[in-house]
Amino acid sequence: MKKFKTGKLPVDKERLKGALKMSRYMYAVDLPVPPTVFNSLSNVLASLDLKPCANPIQATDVSNLLPIDYNDTLGDCVMAMWAHGITVYNGLVSKMNIPPADAVKAAYCKLTGGKDSGLNVQSTLEYAAKNSLLGEKPGIPVYIDPTNLDHVRLALYLTGYLPTGIECQDNFADQFQAHQPWDGTGSNEGGHGIGLLAVDENLLYVATWGGIAAITMDCWVQQVDECWAVLPIEATKPGYCPGFDYNTLTADLLAIQDQEQ
Repeated sequence: MKKFKTGKLPVDKERLKGALKMSRYMYAVDLPVPPTVFNSLSNVLASLDLKPCANPIQATDVSNLLPIDYNDTLGDCVMAMWAHGITVYNGLVSKMNIPPADAVKAAYCKLTGGKDSGLNVQSTLEYAAKNSLLGEKPGIPVYIDPTNLDHVRLALYLTGYLPTGIECQDNFADQFQAHQPWDGTGSNEGGHGIGLLAVDENLLYVATWGGIAAITMDCWVQQVDECWAVLPIEATKPGYCPGFDYNTLTADLLAIQDQEQ
């Protein structure tokens, strides 16, 4: 069986206190009701004139579109997660942008000081928002309580991709390669950066290790320890995501940011 690496550092609870929170935003403005089934990956594939697929696990072209980016030999899962987000954000506006694996590796090594020590999700997203990362400079990341699946669904519907951290288990790699959902029945072995792309009535689907993994709802609530939404620059373009209003959402988030300070 192919071996994979993880590499997400633990959530910094002190740093998290200063983050914008989706829970506060939900009470500040009126927002649309997301559909039960939403597949951002299929939207990306269609926008890029690739073959869309109702079941994300069966989608073709994924290993090329969302490659492993050395996460079989390095603990660069968080940087790979960000690179996959760039591909999704651009793909939703019909632009092919796949960061080269060597660029992903170089960016990872830059942030770790050359060590294979892993990355913190929040600090990586905040670095991207302040400095740009792999050519993409998003808005300020917003934290989503991963146990609130209604908020997770809505954030995915609004932004198309959610950088996420999960406590990986020792059977995840085998389940992934067998195209079986991660079910939370293994033993924890370290943090892993993944990207949420789709959700249906029973499962959530994430980009990881050059493919798509399914996660049961119970496993998501049990194992995911952080989930984030960002506003990419591509969201300013028409047709980015269904029902997306970039200007209104940006104004609302700025207002909340002022309240948090």
